[in-house]
Amino acid sequence: MTTNPALGVLLHAIGGFAAGSFYAPLKKVERWAWESFWLVMGLAAWLAAPWIVA
Repeated sequence: MTTNPALGVLLHAIGGFAAGSFYAPLKKVERWAWESFWLVMGLAAWLAAPWIVA
């Protein structure tokens, strides 16, 4: 197996973008309970995002 530094950098950039964009809608959901916020974001991350990315 050969290493591919460009792929590693790309995957880190995608991961950083995904982690940073998690908090983007925080101003819109200030009044939500944290459980509701985590449930919605969890569903988006575990169900919607894989379908969109695939």
